[in-house]
Amino acid sequence: MFYTQTKRHFFKTLLAEALEQNPAITKVIITGGNPELNFNFFAICEEVKKCNLRLKLHSNYYNCKTWKKYLELADELSIPIDSLTGNDFRSSKSVKNFLSALNFFLGKVTVQIHTVVSRRNIHELQAIYTFLDNLDVFPRNSWKLFRFVAVKGLVAYSISDNEWEQVIKKFTREKVFFIDDVLHYKELSE
Repeated sequence: MFYTQTKRHFFKTLLAEALEQNPAITKVIITGGNPELNFNFFAICEEVKKCNLRLKLHSNYYNCKTWKKYLELADELSIPIDSLTGNDFRSSKSVKNFLSALNFFLGKVTVQIHTVVSRRNIHELQAIYTFLDNLDVFPRNSWKLFRFVAVKGLVAYSISDNEWEQVIKKFTREKVFFIDDVLHYKELSE
């Protein structure tokens, strides 16, 4: 218990310092994989809300028992769909999980959908777009495509600059946004 309160206090202090240095901050984004693996996750979310900031959460939403807590805290949610065939790095049940989460959250909170583009799913992007279009999600939501960032042991999943440019060219449509994580990663590591 003391450890949890100490970590919560540490985050609260960091958040206060960030707001003091930049009072224009209006929104905090917490992302995963699965941020719930940090046992302080919901306490951190509560601290953000105490500061009257908007909160956007990216998660895998594997634990449906916590979904009501997400609704209590989040202003926006981002739900991943990386594969229709189960050939992704998250889970073989990702489509089922995506549909369950989408059905639960849609209409209750602002929802965004995202896909991490990697070597494993680049050939599925058109099928994912068509799948989402058939669900009729685009009039209400956007689809963000993130370029996979090579991390230790997963370099083989990276796509080339040319492949990323082709993805952007092919999917440049209204309500489709692109985040080149590799550029951000390089900037941070230099």
